[in-house]
Amino acid sequence: MRRQQVVRGLLLVAAGLSAAVFLAVTGYYLSTASSWGDVLASFWWDAWLGFAAVGGMLVFRRPEEPIGRLLTLMGFFAVLTMISAGYADHDFRGDHRLGTLGMMGALAVSPAFAAAFACASATVLTFPSGHLDTTLRRIGGRFISAGWLLTTVGYLGRPRQQLGEGHWVDNPLHVAGTGGAGNVVLTAGIVALFASAVLAVSGAIVTFRRSMGDERQQMRWFVRSAAVLPLSFVVGVSVASLNSGLSDLLVFLGLVGGFNAIAVAIGIAVARYRLYDVDRVVSRTASYAAVTGLVVGGYVGLVALIESVLGFSSAVAVAASTLVAAAAFQPLRRRVQRAIDRKFDRATYDARRTVEAFAARLRDQVDVATIRAGLVATASAAVKPQQASVWLVNP
Repeated sequence: MRRQQVVRGLLLVAAGLSAAVFLAVTGYYLSTASSWGDVLASFWWDAWLGFAAVGGMLVFRRPEEPIGRLLTLMGFFAVLTMISAGYADHDFRGDHRLGTLGMMGALAVSPAFAAAFACASATVLTFPSGHLDTTLRRIGGRFISAGWLLTTVGYLGRPRQQLGEGHWVDNPLHVAGTGGAGNVVLTAGIVALFASAVLAVSGAIVTFRRSMGDERQQMRWFVRSAAVLPLSFVVGVSVASLNSGLSDLLVFLGLVGGFNAIAVAIGIAVARYRLYDVDRVVSRTASYAAVTGLVVGGYVGLVALIESVLGFSSAVAVAASTLVAAAAFQPLRRRVQRAIDRKFDRATYDARRTVEAFAARLRDQVDVATIRAGLVATASAAVKPQQASVWLVNP
């Protein structure tokens, strides 16, 4: 019991330190940013912030869940990668040599990143049960262990280590006479890690197809949040031919937002909080995103139309466009919400249609027997009970 408490305490410290470092680094780069691109780059490492924060939350509230530990370690190893690479690069810039701490940092970069990647694969591999509960997942777990071990041994055994872009330093851990064996072992480790990622995704697909009940809802949270990543790349590539800057922005936002969305979805799924609201969350997010795009696009178009075609001043165009956009927001939101609910939140859409049809049928009815029969028929069609009846109490 005492050992478990110590491990839990260390994990909570790691989660807190990781989140604090991510936020501190973001604040530092924001304070020194000199362009819009630098501002965006300041948030790059925050893609891992959600894993540290959600992992710490799960370790605190559900210390028995292995996934919370994996998320915490993922964030910690990402911080270790960032600090090691940053310090080694800073130390090298002085006199193009590395001191003891700088060399330790250079040697820790790739093993730390490989550990973060292994934790990510292990999270996908064990979600949502936290265990390797199928043969495919157990094989994937062996690939993760072998991949990280081979990657670390191969990297530390290389004759030279790469530092940044185009800079190489001699590796003091290299054993003379082994030649390029370290590179061979490193390549085998990288292949094993990528194979573990493929097995993790394959195992998640198999689990999703076999899942039922709460496990099904947990997998839906995970799958729909993970869809943000490929969607951002597709949108970014599609926009690249029109505006490369906007394409890079969309991909960047997709990566940072997508990784954090996955972390939050995992936390919600593991905690099993409001799992059955996933369709509602997706439909509301999609509807507001669509309405925002339509309103902003219409606003910009109206400003351009009023200025160029009608010849009014920019102030008049902005004021008129603002009024039109504000007036159109709610009607547009209702129409878009209905269209999206029909696709993503079918239960809510069907329930709304059932209630509206019931109200339309009985709006002008005053006969109690007809109202009672209509109520029973509507309830039977909506929830399909084995038996339905209505009790009326006379005042």
